[in-house]
Amino acid sequence: MEVLSKEIQLEGLKELKQALNTLVELEKQRAGKLDLITRKELLEILDISEPTLNRWEDMGLKRYQAPVDGARKIFYRPSDIYLFLAVS
Repeated sequence: MEVLSKEIQLEGLKELKQALNTLVELEKQRAGKLDLITRKELLEILDISEPTLNRWEDMGLKRYQAPVDGARKIFYRPSDIYLFLAVS
């Protein structure tokens, strides 16, 4: 028994492929820069909402923050994002 129809599965795969293509393009543009993307950049690049990104973190996407009390800025490594999207 299938939980999702083939059409829904294909749509999900298309969206995943688009997200991965966007990240590959970003990686090309960021060549030679620090290997981190801010939370705000990631939300804009993948055109996803805060709740979606929070859900991804709950599902295992790693986030990074400076080990300083009160540090608020959140970062993600592109390689972690690629792995998460490929496995999800």
